[in-house]
Amino acid sequence: RSVSYKSQKDVGTRMEVISLDVSDPANITEKGRVFIGGDYLSSRMVGGKLLVVGEYYAQEFEDFSDESQFLPQYGTAQSMQSVPAENIYCPDVAESGRYTVICQLDTATLTVEDTAAFLSYSNTLYVSESHIFATRSYNKDGSAGLTGEYNTEAMTTITCLSYGEGGLKPGGSID
Repeated sequence: RSVSYKSQKDVGTRMEVISLDVSDPANITEKGRVFIGGDYLSSRMVGGKLLVVGEYYAQEFEDFSDESQFLPQYGTAQSMQSVPAENIYCPDVAESGRYTVICQLDTATLTVEDTAAFLSYSNTLYVSESHIFATRSYNKDGSAGLTGEYNTEAMTTITCLSYGEGGLKPGGSID
């Protein structure tokens, strides 16, 4: 579910993933809980791993001293942390402050095993049994032709991540 929250600064919305033990319906207990910044888009469970996909919008901010204002966050209610910079896929020119965020969770413990985010990519992903594919459409500027008309070329970048026991691993990109 997606819930609003506030801290000292308004940082938008976040998802709350809760694992319940329902083996005794008369005594349902919570097994774990994790928060992921942004709004819920989709999820998929494969081999004891839960992939949660969300959409996070960077907030308007005055400076870069508080990364929680512009980087996707995850963790507990008391301790949120940023998706590591090396796990953020960013084009040379970002056209929006929207991230598509992926968290890989262990279903037994609801521990966040790995995270990745795509800045300025589509929020539609294709997920196979072992790979995640994200796309980004953009216009490649061309040069003026003989007629003096300026040409652009519609392009798409496809970026691949593998997932599983080793976490989320880069698989490369192609235009």
